[in-house]
Amino acid sequence: MHSLKHTVRKTFLSMLLILSSGMLFAEDMDISKICTLLSSHGVTEGNFVQKKRAFNAKRALTSRGTFFLSHDRIYLQTKKPVETAMGVTETSIITITADGNRTYIDNSQNALFRGMAKIIVDMLNGDRTSLDQQFNYEITGTESEWNIFLTPKDATFSSVIAGITLGGGSDLNHLEMKTTNGSSVSYDFSDLSYKEQLTDGQKKLFASK
Repeated sequence: MHSLKHTVRKTFLSMLLILSSGMLFAEDMDISKICTLLSSHGVTEGNFVQKKRAFNAKRALTSRGTFFLSHDRIYLQTKKPVETAMGVTETSIITITADGNRTYIDNSQNALFRGMAKIIVDMLNGDRTSLDQQFNYEITGTESEWNIFLTPKDATFSSVIAGITLGGGSDLNHLEMKTTNGSSVSYDFSDLSYKEQLTDGQKKLFASK
């Protein structure tokens, strides 16, 4: 009986040591680490699941597709339920419908669009200066599982966007944006891969013609 108690005690103490060791290595996440993570790749590619919910809707609308993100542009190609595509830069929007109809919208003279597009691209690329200037933020979690909740400082931006949440571990794997009217859109990213530069084919997707 004494031997059994000793074994149980020894096992319990070993488990505590293992857990406490794990806690020591689970460092808190901070803004510098998040920015380093988000800015460490020239181009990020992968799959996404998008969920859009209107403020009065009972359930979200789900779509799936592929994406790529570089330091100055974002491209989302939806595969299901309908094939469409959208590209965004600081000065333009490109849309491609299911029947292949392509529309290029030049927003280079639209200061509001340029500002909001730049904020979003800077955020996804971990631009520390832009994040500090444009958002208040709250960070929770550790390097292996973290979240950052951002609220816009700009009055125009904050009149539309209530908050943005980014989440991840060694990669960015979740983004959610909530609007002031109660609607939301979220993206879950998977099968991520990285490279230094966009291909010529990817660059051509953003051409005006």
